[in-house]
Amino acid sequence: MKPAVLFLATFCLLLPFLAWSVAARQEVASTTHAPSRAAKASGASTSSVEELRLQVNALKKRRTALRAYLATVPPDSADSSVTRRAISELDARIQDISSRLDEALAPDSAGVTAPDTSQHPSSAATVGFTSGNLWSEVRGTSASGTQANSIPDFFLSRPVDGKPDESVMPTFSWTRDANGKAAKFIIEIATDPATNPDGRFVHAIFSKELDPKPVSQNITLDENNKLSPDTKYYWHVLARYTPAGGTSELLQSGWRDIKRKSTEPRVFRTMRVIFSRLSDKGFTLQKTVAGTDATDGAQFSFLHTFNKDTVYTANFALIYKHNLTNDGNGDHNAFWSTQFSVEGALTSDESQAEDAWIFRGGFIYDHGGTSIHQRLRGYYLSLDAKMESDQDFKTKKLTFEGQFIPTLQALNIGAPRNPDYLKPVQFRWRPYFGLDVGHTFKRGGSSETGDTILRFVPRVRPALYLNFLSIPLGFTDTYVYADDTFYFLPLEDVKRRHNFFTSGFNIDVTPNFGLGLTYKNGETAPKFTRVNTLGGVLTVRFGQQ
Repeated sequence: MKPAVLFLATFCLLLPFLAWSVAARQEVASTTHAPSRAAKASGASTSSVEELRLQVNALKKRRTALRAYLATVPPDSADSSVTRRAISELDARIQDISSRLDEALAPDSAGVTAPDTSQHPSSAATVGFTSGNLWSEVRGTSASGTQANSIPDFFLSRPVDGKPDESVMPTFSWTRDANGKAAKFIIEIATDPATNPDGRFVHAIFSKELDPKPVSQNITLDENNKLSPDTKYYWHVLARYTPAGGTSELLQSGWRDIKRKSTEPRVFRTMRVIFSRLSDKGFTLQKTVAGTDATDGAQFSFLHTFNKDTVYTANFALIYKHNLTNDGNGDHNAFWSTQFSVEGALTSDESQAEDAWIFRGGFIYDHGGTSIHQRLRGYYLSLDAKMESDQDFKTKKLTFEGQFIPTLQALNIGAPRNPDYLKPVQFRWRPYFGLDVGHTFKRGGSSETGDTILRFVPRVRPALYLNFLSIPLGFTDTYVYADDTFYFLPLEDVKRRHNFFTSGFNIDVTPNFGLGLTYKNGETAPKFTRVNTLGGVLTVRFGQQ
């Protein structure tokens, strides 16, 4: 099959998945924008002070949601007119119930004090669903500084609300409690948004209690709690705390969004796991073998060599890993694994682009490097037998490869120091330290002239994640990166130093598919022939997240 035909066929295969992503995004987004439901605010007249408070808070939540929706539609549209009318009706309803509440509390109006909600669990739960002290909200006054600081103050950041293609083992993130009042955090996931009076899900499929941390909170689901693919889920985080002067613990919901301050559960849909059978058996497909990182997807690209021709390339690494031990103990994991891989850089013109086969097999030791919330203890060590060849097997080299990869979150190495996914831009970088020792059996077109191979191979990869683009567009990730590999060959007589530089802009439309631009310049193993190309890429990946 001609390279051009192969490239077009790959693009055609990708189109249905992009279309599904857009359709899924629209479906999930509809959950968070439904003014018609919010406009149906009603409540039977009652003399119960407790019920009046609950009604006021429920109506205010609906009004907040409608105001947020109003800001997203054209002012002269029919939706805008209907939404404004619904807000007016809610305002009148809130004023009416608030007046009745004032009348019910009239005997205490001369010297009113906030009621002790610690004796009313159902009411106390409602405190968690307001923007401040419930008494101040109902009375229409602003809470004092003391009252405002008496409850936990935090908001949820990841997964993004309405995300249509979340991983089946997602990471959940939320900010620290700014007021330091939370004794525990409770995260819950459900397929049904119905909640009990205390705010917890009626049918939670996952629930975990966590201790507060002085930095952002994170939890990643493991294999035992993996979610179902192509399923809509709701999630929230509740803070357990004791109010000032109270004796009973209450639950406070985190804001869903720091701007909207909505406390409705967040919603996302898990991705359709197209490659689930391979992933479940321990296989990963991505661009290169890169330690513990889930890097760019395998690239199928058209590259234009400057001042020469256009060539078609495929860069991929198919990896199989099997864990031998697992010493996980909560905050970090440490395990030995066997790993085998085939890495290819194939091209329609061997003289104009990368040209290599690399086969590896060996052992890896991963100490805490897979946990994004690690601050210090992560590192990854691999020990492999490696065979290198060009794509026609005219060059053959056998080496022993050792690689060390550290993770240090405090310096943004391997994970961002601030993992808050709502930050508009996040930076992380990763250094790699490699050593190759071996022998050349067939030189072919390689510029490495010595039979004995000794290479020191440091590498660095910085990346800038553009959340301000990926969040509103609903993409998995949008990022720019640079990747520089330096080879020092002390036994060579002709040329001892080589460098291979890659940079690009990638859009991961879903966790499995994406597209981007890539620039390559330099010389890389096994042939160390120079390339200088720029082109577009389609990416495909599955496996480790």
